[in-house]
Amino acid sequence: MAPFGFTWLTFTAFIVTGLTVVAAILWAIFTRNTRNTRNTRNTRNTR
Repeated sequence: MAPFGFTWLTFTAFIVTGLTVVAAILWAIFTRNTRNTRNTRNTRNTR
């Protein structure tokens, strides 16, 4: 019963959110590897 525009907007928002999350993770890994090459053990065990 949902209109096509709503599903298309939800699909686009989901893709944009996923790309933003992936870009943020890649940016964090890239900056972490280039900035702290010494603290790889400490930054890896953050969880």
